[in-house]
Amino acid sequence: MKKNKITFYGLFALLLLSINACNDDFLNRYPLDQISSAIYFKHASDFELYANQFYPSVFWDDATGSTNEGWNGGIYNFELNSDNMIKLGEPDSRLAGYNSVPSSGGGWDYTMIRDVNYGIANKGKCEDDPSQYNQYLGELYFFRAFAYFKLVRDFGDVPWVGKPLDPGSEELYGPRTPRTEVVQHIISDLDSAALLMNSGKMEEGTRVSKEVALAFKSRVALYEGTWEKYHHDDVFKGSTDGAEFLKQAADAALAVMNSGVYTIYSTGNPTQDYFDLFVQTDYAGWDEVMLYKKYDRSIGFVHHHDVASRYPYQKGLTRGLAVSYLSLDGQPRAVSPDFDESQCDSTATYESRHLDPRFGQTFASRDAVWAIDPGNPGGDTIYWYEPDVPPHSYMRCVPQIIDAAEGRGNTPTGYFRRKAFSPRMDIWKDWSDEDFGVIFIRYAEVLLNYAEAKAELGTITQGDVDKSINILRDRVAMPHLNIGGIVTDPNWDFPTLSPIINEVRRERRVELALENFRLDDILRWAAADELITGKTFKGVLYKNGDSRVPVDANGYVDRLRPQLPNGYGFQLDRDYLNPLPNDQLTLNSNLVQNPGW
Repeated sequence: MKKNKITFYGLFALLLLSINACNDDFLNRYPLDQISSAIYFKHASDFELYANQFYPSVFWDDATGSTNEGWNGGIYNFELNSDNMIKLGEPDSRLAGYNSVPSSGGGWDYTMIRDVNYGIANKGKCEDDPSQYNQYLGELYFFRAFAYFKLVRDFGDVPWVGKPLDPGSEELYGPRTPRTEVVQHIISDLDSAALLMNSGKMEEGTRVSKEVALAFKSRVALYEGTWEKYHHDDVFKGSTDGAEFLKQAADAALAVMNSGVYTIYSTGNPTQDYFDLFVQTDYAGWDEVMLYKKYDRSIGFVHHHDVASRYPYQKGLTRGLAVSYLSLDGQPRAVSPDFDESQCDSTATYESRHLDPRFGQTFASRDAVWAIDPGNPGGDTIYWYEPDVPPHSYMRCVPQIIDAAEGRGNTPTGYFRRKAFSPRMDIWKDWSDEDFGVIFIRYAEVLLNYAEAKAELGTITQGDVDKSINILRDRVAMPHLNIGGIVTDPNWDFPTLSPIINEVRRERRVELALENFRLDDILRWAAADELITGKTFKGVLYKNGDSRVPVDANGYVDRLRPQLPNGYGFQLDRDYLNPLPNDQLTLNSNLVQNPGW
C-alpha cells in the first residue's frame, strides 16, 4: 500500500498551503482556506490527492485511526443495534423506541457531498491525459454515491444536489427529492465510477476499483429493491415495486462474478478457514477481500479491537442468531435427527460440534482456542472454558452470565463472539496496539446479493444457487442448498414467504454475521414486526438454576425482560427512518419531517 496516499491525509492540507504561499503578490493570493480551481486540478496527481481525503469516511475513521474510537470491538460490535447481539443495561435506543428528534446533527450531513461535487465540477480543468486521472475521478463518483446512500438509509427522501452551490443558491432551500430518484442518481454515479476506474485490486485492496463500485452497486440496488418491494403499502414506500432495482443488483453482482478477479478464500480446512479470514493484518493476497483498511503498527496507525474483545464486557450474541445455523446434515436444527436441543448447554459446546462450522468460528465454545503465545511455542494453548488454568488469574477468559470479575467476563446471553478475535497473545496480552485489517467489502457479499436479488425476482435457478450460496457452503463443507429439496423449518422467521427466500436470508445472516448488515436487512425487508417489536433477544439454554438469571418459559436466558417487560418498542409507523434534526427544518421550510416524528 502507498502509505503516503491512504494514511497521511494531512499532507494534502500542507500541499494546499504551500501552493498559496508561493504567490508573491499578496493582493492576488487565493484564499488560504479554499482550494482554487485556477491553480489546482490541473494534474492527475491533484485529483489523486483530492480523492484521498474521502477514504476515512468509507472506513468509519476517527482521529485515532480506529474504526470506532479506541478500546472496543470495532465494527464487530456494530450489530448491537440488531437482533444478533445485545448489551446488558443498554438496549439499542432505536429498537427500543427511545429515539427523539435531535436539535442538530443526527446524521444529516452534506459536507462530503459538497466537497465531492467541487472536485467533480473541476474535472474539465485537468491538463493530463484522461487515462491518468480517470481512476480518481471515478473515485469521486463512488464517494458521492456512498455519502448519498447513507442519507437515504437514514432519512429516505433527501435533497439531491449534484453540483457545487453558492451560499445563495436556491437549491439550498429546496424540497426533499423522492428516495427512488435519489437512488437512481446513486446508481448512475456508481455506473460512472465503474466505467472510469481500473479493474482489479487497486493498491492491494485498499483503494476502490471498478469491481468495488459494481459490488457496492449490488448492495445499493438490493437495498432499494427490497425496500420498495416490502414497504409498498406503508408510509415509507418508494415509487416502484422494486423489480428494476433488483434486476440491477443481480446484474451488477454477476458482472463482478464474471470478472474472474475474486474468489472465496479456502485452504480446504472447513473448521478454520472462515475464522482465519477475519484475523489478518494484511489482505493483499486474499482474493475474497475486495476493499479493506490497512493498519500499520510500525508507524503508529493502530486500533485496539482485538484486545478489547477478549472479554464480553456484558455483550452477548443472541439465540436468534444461534438458531439460524443449520445442523451438520444441512437440515434446520429443529427438525434434524442429528441435533438434540436438550443437549445444548451454557458453553455452546454441543452446538459448535453439531452445527454448520461457521457457528463454532463465530461463537466461542469450550473447545475453541482462546490464547496462544507465538513467542513461547512450548507454552500451553488456552481454551475458552478452562477456569482452572493458572493464567486465568489475569486473563479471566471464561464468559459467565453473572459473577465474572469486574463485570468484564459477563455476557448477558451466555453466548460470546469469537469471530474476528485473534488468540495471539503477543498482540493483546499487554493491551498492545494492533494492526489487524478491517474488511469493508468482500466477495461473499456479492454472491449473497446475487442470490437474494434473483430469489426476490422469482427467477432463481439451481445454477444460480450453485455459483453463489453453495460456493460459500463448500468452504465449510456444508451440504448444498437444493431448491427442490428445501426442508420446512418450523422456526423460519418469515413463514409467509417462499422457502427459497427464507433460506437465502438464513445464509446471509450466517455468512455475514456481525459485519454490520443485520439492521439494514431488517429495515429493508420491513421485518421489524416479525423480529423486533414486542420481543426481547434470548440467550443459551440455562440449566444452572440460579434465580438471579431470568429465563423464559422454555428455559432460555432472557436478561432484558426485566428492563423491557413489553419487549422492544420499535414503532412500525415511525422508526424505519430517523428524524430530521430541528435546525434543518428551521433553516429550510421546504423540508418535511419524516412520518411519526
